[in-house]
Amino acid sequence: MLRLIIVAIVSTFLLIPVAGFSSNIIGNEVLLVVISFFIGYVIVPIILLRLWPAKPATLTLDTLQQAIEKGHITTIEYAISEVVEIEEYEDEGLHYLLSISSEKTLSLRGHYLYPYSELPNFPATIMRLFVHTENNLCYGIECVGSNLGSVRKVTPASNAAVDAEVVPSDMEVIEKPISDVVSEIQKYA
Repeated sequence: MLRLIIVAIVSTFLLIPVAGFSSNIIGNEVLLVVISFFIGYVIVPIILLRLWPAKPATLTLDTLQQAIEKGHITTIEYAISEVVEIEEYEDEGLHYLLSISSEKTLSLRGHYLYPYSELPNFPATIMRLFVHTENNLCYGIECVGSNLGSVRKVTPASNAAVDAEVVPSDMEVIEKPISDVVSEIQKYA
């Protein structure tokens, strides 16, 4: 905002010298006013804004404590019946597909899953996810139920599967059985 105010002030101060210089070239007063205003309030601001670009907006994430204090953390509990681990693809982090009903699959994906994968009861029959209500980021997982036992592993998703947008993102709930989601990903292998 400060940048825009300074550009407006500089453009206004430069209007008089621009008009003075233009009066040496342009004899018609109406044309002189139009060209001076165009140069002073269009051309000069464009040049100044290109010389002084805006800073890119940065995404600020709340810490867990800040999110809790703001009331932005919600708890979602899932009953898990089956888990498929998709092998890591190009350092994208771990990727799990969890069957949360006969017709729904939850995708958990990212580097934040590494500490949980080392827990003795991960993945569990009942899992609680602590999710930020505004940005849908998972701030934590609690394994409440017993360990599901063996986890089926499948080959990593290929570039073609990623391009076809069949690889679900983190915290995405897919309205398909887990077998269908895995089949769609694997058909691009």
